[in-house]
Amino acid sequence: MGLIRRLQLSFSPALVLFFLSPMIAELLSGSSPPVEFFNPLSFIMLISLYGSGAIIMRELKIRWKKGIGSLLLLGAAYGIIEEGLMVASFFNPNWPDVGILGVFGRWLDVNWVWALELTVYHAVVSIVVPIFLVELAYPELRSKSWVSNKALKFLISLFVGVVCMGFILVSVSFDYWPPLLQYVLMFLLAVLLIYLAYKFPANWARVGSKPLRSPLFFGLISLLSMVAGAIIFGILPYFMHFQFSPVIVIFLGLLLIFGVLGFIRRYNWREATDLHKFALVAGILLPFIAIAPLQEFDPNRTDNPVGMSFVGLISLVLLILLGWKVKKRINSDMRSQYKTKFKFNLSSSVFDRVLCILSLPRIMKVFAVWFLAILILTVHWIFNGGANDRTIGFSSLICGFSSLFIWRFRAQLESRVNRWRWRPKTKFIFLGGIGALWVEFVFWLFERIFNASSIAASSNLLLDWLITMPWYLMMTYLLWYVVNKYLFSIFELLLLGGFMSFGLMVF
Repeated sequence: MGLIRRLQLSFSPALVLFFLSPMIAELLSGSSPPVEFFNPLSFIMLISLYGSGAIIMRELKIRWKKGIGSLLLLGAAYGIIEEGLMVASFFNPNWPDVGILGVFGRWLDVNWVWALELTVYHAVVSIVVPIFLVELAYPELRSKSWVSNKALKFLISLFVGVVCMGFILVSVSFDYWPPLLQYVLMFLLAVLLIYLAYKFPANWARVGSKPLRSPLFFGLISLLSMVAGAIIFGILPYFMHFQFSPVIVIFLGLLLIFGVLGFIRRYNWREATDLHKFALVAGILLPFIAIAPLQEFDPNRTDNPVGMSFVGLISLVLLILLGWKVKKRINSDMRSQYKTKFKFNLSSSVFDRVLCILSLPRIMKVFAVWFLAILILTVHWIFNGGANDRTIGFSSLICGFSSLFIWRFRAQLESRVNRWRWRPKTKFIFLGGIGALWVEFVFWLFERIFNASSIAASSNLLLDWLITMPWYLMMTYLLWYVVNKYLFSIFELLLLGGFMSFGLMVF
């Protein structure tokens, strides 16, 4: 009998969720590192708040016979109750975690950018993710209620009591009492979200008709969404100081939220397996796991982050174990239809091999290690590097997202390019040149934003293009010649692209 099966027999899903929600939202995220999280008073407060809140929201969703849309709305209501009504961080400009967002985007005594970020964070990380994880571990109980009516009433009483007690303790400790009108409006907004969750269509996320992609694809979508959210809410406010910049940040945040939801919703989730759901959750958790060890070496932290490396390691091991359990439960014939379209010379399921990195071919082990190292370096450059490091980190992320965007819409791009009455070689070199212009523009732009130096070939954009374009066009022509003379895999083409970039840097 496996470890996860033994744990299932020992603990009820409600009890697991009761402890899992605060462990993800507070411990793994680093908001409350181990020394703080496992302090007896703090521990009791956190599990009582998060644990009871997560169970209540799930029970409402199950008893109302609703879906993921209602759960997201309930999670948003939870975020407003905790951050707006209990600790009042939506209003307090001096709240310890709010940082620059206590000034940036503050209007009418409300920290609007912070309020939007934390509402979405709690909806996804504090509520949806732990519920999904526990339901994946207990698939036979996912559609059933986990607590009795009596237990639910107790949890509601516990939740309300913790919120009220927390509000008094926090207000007295910080000597800050939120403005009455805004506080009442936040309360009414939380009630409205709960009402909308009750009225929301149960099949909201199951109306798409587009053929479902592989689990790895959706894992990448959720991973990139988390990175984009961190950039929008965590980095841009530090570098945007012009008028109406908070409005732009809020607009970008809303565009990301509704854009990702709308994009995912287009697919036919009636055909989804548990691997798809696991991939979405794993993509959300992996950035927290990757950053956890780095928090121990952050000199700017005022708390004690000792033990975060261990938290990240344990979280990764448990996530892999759960993924292995889910994968084992899925019929192999059902999985075969979700083959990835990224041809890296792997066998039937790329996602299966991601779950078991040791089974990767040797060349892909090297590629995976290289990619992880680049990702960690990029994060380090952005958060801890100088002006030049931040320029390279941001520019690399933007160029990477641009490549993924082009890959995503490659079919539409190909259909348009095929209408051009040019020779294939001319089209290839022209598109390569357009891409080169975009890359140089991105690096030049971020060099200006961060006041960096010696990144672009010239501080004048036109002169920069004039200097670099001959090299780009020459290498694009050479690439055209090589790929038409020899048959390469995608992986080998990536290596050729790397050599091209290396040559450009040397030049």
